[in-house]
Amino acid sequence: MAFEDVEIGQEPFSLYWKPQSVGEFIEGNIYDFERNDYGHKQILLYRGEEDGDLLITTLPSHRNLLRYYDNLKIGDYIRVTVTDIKEPAKEGQYPINIYKVQKDNDRFVEFD
Repeated sequence: MAFEDVEIGQEPFSLYWKPQSVGEFIEGNIYDFERNDYGHKQILLYRGEEDGDLLITTLPSHRNLLRYYDNLKIGDYIRVTVTDIKEPAKEGQYPINIYKVQKDNDRFVEFD
């Protein structure tokens, strides 16, 4: 019997999404937008329920991701994928994640 490749799945549930490599992705419905401690807008992503609790993951407030926010709304089903990681412009800074955001209009939901 021959082996076949298995595609990597999305990250298991966590409160915060911290992608580290190209190809990592996360998907779910936008539950809300909030501001972090620095005043940057972040997405709260609904990823299901477990034992009656909502599974909500906060997406990072990276500049490349923030540029998509004007075209997204609460209830949208999105997939966010890291497509590239660029070296920082200056020593001591963090690498820059580049994202692709896709939306599935058929999976839109309204939250109470």
